[in-house]
Amino acid sequence: MTIISPPYRRGITILLAILPLFVVEPGFDEQYYYRLTNSFLGNAYSLDSTCDKLVPLMAKSSNSAGQYWKFTRAGGCYRMSNVLLGPGYALPTGSHPPFMAIAGNASGQ
Repeated sequence: MTIISPPYRRGITILLAILPLFVVEPGFDEQYYYRLTNSFLGNAYSLDSTCDKLVPLMAKSSNSAGQYWKFTRAGGCYRMSNVLLGPGYALPTGSHPPFMAIAGNASGQ
C-alpha cells in the first residue's frame, strides 16, 4: 500500500503488518490518499474505478485519479471513496459484483 499525500504526491510504501508501529491511533489518516495493491499482482496493479461503469477493478498502476483512495471514518468503520468519483460515491461491502454506490448512511459503506 502506498500512501499518497495531498496533492497526490508519491508517499511511503508501508507494509500493513508494520503499520500499527507508526500510527498513534489505530486507523487510517483521513488527510491522505492510499494506493491499494495486493500481494498476487504486486505494485504493478492498483485498485481503480471508472466513471462510466462505476466498477472497481485492478488496473496497471498509474497516476489515474481512480487509484487514489480515501478512508473516511463513518461510525465505527471506514467509507472508501476515490479522487475520480469524489466523496459522493463509496465502495460498499458484500456487493457482488462490486460497484461504486452513491454514498449514504448504509451499513455496508
